[in-house]
Amino acid sequence: MVRANLGKFGQNPALREFLLQTSERVLVEASPVDNIWGIGLAFDDPRAENPLEWQGLNLLGFALMEVRARLDLANH
Repeated sequence: MVRANLGKFGQNPALREFLLQTSERVLVEASPVDNIWGIGLAFDDPRAENPLEWQGLNLLGFALMEVRARLDLANH
């Protein structure tokens, strides 16, 4: 997933800038039905703010944060 998103965000300047502008924020896939790629909670669920209360693994969010870090390193 990291590799695919490196391709996606790396080749599109607008998407790359959008991702980099998230800075140090924790990124999540706020999907109440996805406990693998997402946090297993909706975006408006108060528990979404606390990683200890997530119902899922958030693999997509962690992959995007890795992509962001790699793109940021490439810019410096």
